[in-house]
Amino acid sequence: MTWSVALVPGLPLLAMGLLLLRWRLQQPPREPTGEHGAVGFACGLVSMLFAVLMGLAIVAVWGSLTTAQNNIRAEAGAARQTYTLAQALPEQPQRLVRNDTRSYVECATGPEWQNILRTGRTDTNCTELALKLQLDTASWTPHNPREQLIWSETVRSTEQMLAARRLREGDIGTGPPVLLKAGLLIDGVAVLAMALLRAHHRNRMDLAVVGLCGLLIAFQLSLIFQIEDPYGNGIQVSERPLLDALNRIRVLDTRDGLTK
Repeated sequence: MTWSVALVPGLPLLAMGLLLLRWRLQQPPREPTGEHGAVGFACGLVSMLFAVLMGLAIVAVWGSLTTAQNNIRAEAGAARQTYTLAQALPEQPQRLVRNDTRSYVECATGPEWQNILRTGRTDTNCTELALKLQLDTASWTPHNPREQLIWSETVRSTEQMLAARRLREGDIGTGPPVLLKAGLLIDGVAVLAMALLRAHHRNRMDLAVVGLCGLLIAFQLSLIFQIEDPYGNGIQVSERPLLDALNRIRVLDTRDGLTK
């Protein structure tokens, strides 16, 4: 994890907790009253709301992370399939499609991936390479039924790769809504504040319970901020499927003696 990202939600919550703790320690000890029971009931309700919001946030961020990784796998698989099918085409279109596919995957795993992590945007050159691959594949005319079958499968695989690429572009910057994250932060502070209000004795057990509650809330919020963006600075998707596709392409190039 990137600790700087984890501290974003943790530090404000810690500061608020310290201020509330200082205020509570300045209050005189008192015996439990009906007011404490009401505060305890309200604390339970707010804690339940926090748990519900946390569950929704985890479902949202984990779902977006899983979807983004699946889209990368689909794009890499379609690129490998396109390259494999192109080996059965005649020499001229075969060399063209294989070169286009290799150039695209090299761009996707190199300049584009770094550009996404740095700026949150895809690379225009990579988009042009993908469109060139689609155009070169679709513009060739087969001359017999066997070539027609291979060509149609290659075109379909290329379209699947482009569709997966568009989905990957849409995954950049996805995450839970801002209102949901704000609600989690506010609710977490409210839970901690009510726990302090309910502590009627200034003893070590009270402080330990409140401290553990604050640490748990800070950890949960930090986890959400870590995986809120599939291409963010925390827990993020892997480019391994695309790298594996590129390695496979290079192995086939070496075997066939094909160069750019």
